[in-house]
Amino acid sequence: MTPGIAIKVIADAFKADEVAVEAYDRRLVAAGMRSTGGRGLNAAQVTSEDVGRLILATLLGQGRHGRTVPIVNEWWNKRLTSKPNQQRLENLPTRLKAIVNKRTCKFGAALSALIEDCVNGELSSAEDRFCLEIVEQDKFADIKMSPIYADLGFTGSFDLNEDRPQVQTTHKVTLKPFLAIAKAMRD
Repeated sequence: MTPGIAIKVIADAFKADEVAVEAYDRRLVAAGMRSTGGRGLNAAQVTSEDVGRLILATLLGQGRHGRTVPIVNEWWNKRLTSKPNQQRLENLPTRLKAIVNKRTCKFGAALSALIEDCVNGELSSAEDRFCLEIVEQDKFADIKMSPIYADLGFTGSFDLNEDRPQVQTTHKVTLKPFLAIAKAMRD
């Protein structure tokens, strides 16, 4: 999938403004956080990491265009803070299980693994059992991935250095947009 198609698919999947998603993508490219290449037949093919970063920018960058790259970078490198028990871990798809079992699991690696598992068709029947939940309140946020009833928790601070009303914002994302993106990556 080319970057242009990725922008359109992610905007459609997450019901976001395509112009805003394109702006996030440009910022990620400028920061060296997305694969680049030529045009046309030589255009870069986006990786699961590229897609994951753009999804994160789309979900967390709303109203923070100037801070998108630091926020994505901070969350991409956020370490796992809560891990499911062994029984629940067994229910995870292949790539995600391998990543989560590492002691230094980071959110970006877990999100990329989730996307790859969707592309490989391992999560197509789990649509009702997955939720990516991002709860923002003031300058703090929690991200919880609940694939197949196993909770993976990531907690941290945005350190936005900006005045924002203390409002709690929750993004709950089912597996549906990930499956739509995975289909586009396979095609």
